[in-house]
Amino acid sequence: MIAAILRAQWLSMRSFRLTSRRRAAIFSILTAVLWYGFWTALAVVAEEFLASAESAGSMLVAFPPDS
Repeated sequence: MIAAILRAQWLSMRSFRLTSRRRAAIFSILTAVLWYGFWTALAVVAEEFLASAESAGSMLVAFPPDS
């Protein structure tokens, strides 16, 4: 499944690899940087919020355990 997703991403950036259209390559790179940058920033914020021992109480409120 992951291989199929990575292959689809690779094929979607074909214009970047072929360097046939400079604008398409720039758009593709910019889109990828924004997309992955957003998710990376979200992961860093989540790690900072959930990694400390003091946030255990708020984490239990946000994500209650199943009983």
